[in-house]
Amino acid sequence: RYVSQDIKKGLAKCFVLINEKQSRIVGYYTLSALSIPITNIPQERISKGIPYPNIPAVLIGRLAIDTNFQNQGYGKFLIADAIHKIKSTAVAAAILVVEAKNDNAFSFYERLGFVEFKELEKTRRKLFYPLIKIIK
Repeated sequence: RYVSQDIKKGLAKCFVLINEKQSRIVGYYTLSALSIPITNIPQERISKGIPYPNIPAVLIGRLAIDTNFQNQGYGKFLIADAIHKIKSTAVAAAILVVEAKNDNAFSFYERLGFVEFKELEKTRRKLFYPLIKIIK
């Protein structure tokens, strides 16, 4: 319901993975543009000075896998697909941002190389994945 509203309003793009043999949706994710204050990135993760107060980012606003397909690598596949789509577009983005909804999701993102933002409310559980070399 929310995804279709976001798409109609131009707030997000949705990408769907379908199991063609079963004609079922395996999972999906949404991408939206975002700007993040550079001060939210841990200083030790920035290898060169960035002369701007904010950096361009992309937000995975929603990531969902059908319960029948969970724990089979589809979440990792969708994250890799999102990174590929971001890197192959003409728009620059320095980081990919996610918000973990629970401890399991947080651990999942950490295993994939996502890093927690510094000094954000711990209840938010936002993490980022570097997409360019000057942020590691």
